[in-house]
Amino acid sequence: MNELHGNVEQLLSSVRRRVDQRILAERATLEETLERIAHDAEVEAERRKEAILAQGRVDAEAACQQCLATAERERQVARLEAREARLTAVFDAADERLKARIEAGLAPEILARLARQAASSLPPGELTVTIDAANRARLAPDAVDAWRTETHAFRLDDAPLAERHGVVVRSGRASVDATIEGRLAQARDQLRSQVDERLHGDADEVTS
Repeated sequence: MNELHGNVEQLLSSVRRRVDQRILAERATLEETLERIAHDAEVEAERRKEAILAQGRVDAEAACQQCLATAERERQVARLEAREARLTAVFDAADERLKARIEAGLAPEILARLARQAASSLPPGELTVTIDAANRARLAPDAVDAWRTETHAFRLDDAPLAERHGVVVRSGRASVDATIEGRLAQARDQLRSQVDERLHGDADEVTS
């Protein structure tokens, strides 16, 4: 009986040892697996951190370049708008001076030159010339007839030109404004167009 009891105890002890060994082995394997998972997670976290930092540097550089481009574009726009404002002021002052000088009328030879220059843009034939009241008063009745060229004859319009100084030449529905105010407005528009082209051209260069 004692011998049987001893054998059972040995068997149980052997089983406990094998169970304990298996538990220790599985625990070691589990700890090794957890360490590997933790290491892999740490490596992946570091990789992601570096990727985020790299992307942040790229984004920051791009944002900086955009800010510099915007600042340069605004500088160009402000400079050219100031130039356009100065041109406007110059033309406004010139307009006032011209009005003061031409209020009493233009010389007949200047009127003739303006009419002939306008006629060069119209078809050959008889043209109607409209002149402001001040200048009509300075002309002899047959003065307009003397403006004739090889291609054009001129007939004075019965009605005077209102609010402008100089001549407007007509051929049917076509007309050419050869008034002093008209010439000044054309010059102003041409310069403003040039400024606008430069304005947009410089802005495009900055953004390209």
